[in-house]
Amino acid sequence: MTNRERKQYEAMLKIKEFGEARAADFPADSFGHETFSNLNGIIETLTQYAVDEDTHRTDRRQSQTAKSVQREALRDDLRAMQRAARAMASRQPGIEEKFRVPLRQSDREFLTTARRFVADAEPLAQEFIKYELPTDFLDDLRADIAALERTLGDKTVSTSSAVTVGAAIDENIAAGIEAIRDLDAVVRNRYRNDPATLAAWTNATHVARQPRVAKAKVVAAA
Repeated sequence: MTNRERKQYEAMLKIKEFGEARAADFPADSFGHETFSNLNGIIETLTQYAVDEDTHRTDRRQSQTAKSVQREALRDDLRAMQRAARAMASRQPGIEEKFRVPLRQSDREFLTTARRFVADAEPLAQEFIKYELPTDFLDDLRADIAALERTLGDKTVSTSSAVTVGAAIDENIAAGIEAIRDLDAVVRNRYRNDPATLAAWTNATHVARQPRVAKAKVVAAA
């Protein structure tokens, strides 16, 4: 949730408490009872989405950490091959060009470079091993490529899920505001001769009823 959505959610909780404290004033067959019940359902849904959102946020942080570690491990593999290729260049001119590690690449470009290293090194595996690369260095390289690919895939799925949850939160916040709009009329009519209760209602709904464009108007005025 954004800060504004969180405040609106908290306002909904206050409105829920207001309705529960005065449930006897809204019979089961009344529109007020129905709307308070509808709002309670929206709050339950938002609560679950907030948990889901927090889970996705944690997953993204973990994926980012894993990606950094795995990318560095893969870069270390490629640098070792680059050093060996530079040493081979006096006997195999041009080979160092095949095993040059670019300084800056996107994750996908970096994986493409790593796969090219594998393809170009396969016929020269024994030459690389002479320079103290492990005998299974290509298997290690393939494993590091696969690990980074999985992490990037997991990150994409997590990001997509977070976007879906965010859209659902927006939708439920809008539905909650619509319910509050109905309740505002119901409550103000029901308690029109009860200033104390109306003051409690105004306090509970203050944030929820603030117009979405308020900030923009302040900026424009400035």
